[in-house]
Amino acid sequence: MLLDQVGESGVVYGIDPSRTVIAGARRRYRHAITQGRLRLEEASMSRIPLLDNTLDSAATINTVYYIPDVELSDSLRELARVLRPGGRLVVGLGDTDYLRTLPWQEGMLLRPLTEIAEFITAAGLTITDHRRIGSSWRAFHVYIAER
Repeated sequence: MLLDQVGESGVVYGIDPSRTVIAGARRRYRHAITQGRLRLEEASMSRIPLLDNTLDSAATINTVYYIPDVELSDSLRELARVLRPGGRLVVGLGDTDYLRTLPWQEGMLLRPLTEIAEFITAAGLTITDHRRIGSSWRAFHVYIAER
């Protein structure tokens, strides 16, 4: 979807700490990589291998539950660093009350939404929107923030 959105002249970066995820993406999107439209990196979100002011936008979905507080602060500051001035960050996460009911939630860091918002603003980003996607108690939340 992102490749379609940026068109033939745009570039999408995919960064994930999992070697397996990156290897699978390299196989699946071989053509886009060859064209130079997709660049994949095995890296932590707290150490993004990009120069300052590189990206127009960035997204992190369903990641904040797995990152301890100190690393989450570092990771969001790192995302802010690689965004161009005016660039946007999208942070997507499940509703905390719903996630607490899941049998596999053990080990997840389930923070209140207000705390996630505080982490985003502490990274130097301005939240411009918070959307709840869906109306059930299992709704997904999306924060949109700008550098």
